[in-house]
Amino acid sequence: MVVGMSQECMRELADQWKIICEQYSQADLEATFQFVQRHADAFVLEFYKKMMLEEQALEFLSVEMVQNRLKNSLHQWLVSSFEVPFKQNYLEIVEKQFKVGDVHARVQIPSWLIIRGVRIIIKKAFVFLAQEA
Repeated sequence: MVVGMSQECMRELADQWKIICEQYSQADLEATFQFVQRHADAFVLEFYKKMMLEEQALEFLSVEMVQNRLKNSLHQWLVSSFEVPFKQNYLEIVEKQFKVGDVHARVQIPSWLIIRGVRIIIKKAFVFLAQEA
């Protein structure tokens, strides 16, 4: 279990995630998952392309680290985050996400840099949605 995070809190977050997913039809969940799967490689490439231009991010990233480990990890994170309503593994994924967060905190990656990274992916998603509309 993640240090500082109770199992009860983890279960609550997993339950909240499940409730969110239950608000959407199976078709909507499937379409969203397929969209993320279809574009996951591009999201990852865009994310690291932009992050490697951030001077502060270079304190935490190397080309070798990105190529050998991080690209695959981010790809897996994206896919598993949108696959969860089908696998019903909410608690497992919440626990994994907190472990990732703990790693980011341990190496002292600033929260603003993480937020910027998420926005890179969101922006790319909107670009793809506009192209597919």
